[in-house]
Amino acid sequence: LGLTMVITKRDKGRVNAVIPVMGLVGLMIIGTAAMNSSLAYLAARMKKKGAMVCFIVSFFLILAMGYLSSRNFDKASMNWIAQGINFCGQLLLMCGCFMVTKGAKV
Repeated sequence: LGLTMVITKRDKGRVNAVIPVMGLVGLMIIGTAAMNSSLAYLAARMKKKGAMVCFIVSFFLILAMGYLSSRNFDKASMNWIAQGINFCGQLLLMCGCFMVTKGAKV
């Protein structure tokens, strides 16, 4: 959706984006919320409470990573902390997906 909404104008070799960066960040947040909430709903319907908790916590960790990535860090340790939060969020998303697909009837 974000790629289709970005309309560019060429003006003397420059490309100007019509949508501001915060608009694209908003679309990313909406997409992440939609993905994690639908997965949490699916896990709740399958009575997989552990997977549901994984999806909810993963959403908040991904939001925290987005916040931390917008900060200008002077210390490398803060970048490591941000990437650690990103790793934990993605790991919880993966674990939740494994829990849901383990009990899925295909």
